[in-house]
Parts: sequence; C-alpha cells; structure tokens
Amino acid sequence: MPDVVYTGHLTSALYLDKRENVGRYTEVIIYLSTKALTSAESRRFLVEIIQAILVISCYHPRWLARQIAGHGKLAFTDPQTHKFIKDSL
Repeated sequence: MPDVVYTGHLTSALYLDKRENVGRYTEVIIYLSTKALTSAESRRFLVEIIQAILVISCYHPRWLARQIAGHGKLAFTDPQTHKFIKDSL
C-alpha cells in the first residue's frame, strides 16, 4: 500500500498520495521528531512555564487578574493536572 498524507481542515480534508508530496511531509516529520522534547524534558518544560506564571502572578497581581478576566478562569479543573502541578512545584 502506498504512503498517504491526510490533512484535515475545518471544512474539508486532503489525501495526498503523490510521491513528492508524501516525501516532503516525511522529511518534515523526521525533522520534527529530531527536535521534539522527550517526555521527561516536556514535563520539566511545562513545570518551568507553570512556575513562571506563578512568579509573574505574585509580582504582578493585575496581570493575573487580567488573565482571569480575559479567559474567564485561569484554573485547572482536571484533578490529574492539579496533582501534576502540586507534585511538580
């Protein structure tokens, strides 16, 4: 079976099966996989982001208030996310 690239859009989708198109997508996927963080690195990166948000919110409470007002909430409602943040800090 030949390789096929599927690209989904809001109102349509494309299936690309020409060798040159598939080859380009393959190159991009290989490149991205070499640049991607490992699971452990991703976890550390997310912790750094969370810590940065907490530091900014401590020193700039107006910033935090604007974030909450702009998005309706800045809370994590998923219990697993709560545990992840608590365990990481």
